[in-house]
Amino acid sequence: MVDFLPKDVLDGLAQAGAGSRRRRSRLRILADGTLLPVLRSWSGGFATAADAPPLRGRVDLYDGSRHVAHCLIVLCAEEGGERRYEYKRRTLPAEGPARDFAPAEPGPAGYLPG
Repeated sequence: MVDFLPKDVLDGLAQAGAGSRRRRSRLRILADGTLLPVLRSWSGGFATAADAPPLRGRVDLYDGSRHVAHCLIVLCAEEGGERRYEYKRRTLPAEGPARDFAPAEPGPAGYLPG
């Protein structure tokens, strides 16, 4: 059925699809103080719009306002109006500051009821 549609109609459908993907996503990438929307994501990476500035290196991944991960990324490909990036490393954010000392005495893991 796609073969019978005029080229301008196909272009309009592609733009509408990209716009709806852009609005639906809550995922954001924070890189160098700039927040960019993520069009789609998978276990090995994510995709942004092709007109967004190119990314490289360490970025932070957010779901709304919740910090999801620290990521080290590389550009994989650019096609279909989006840029795909792959994770070289993806780690969870730390709950608190890193400890620079060992605890004095490890306490018991739990108590048995008496």
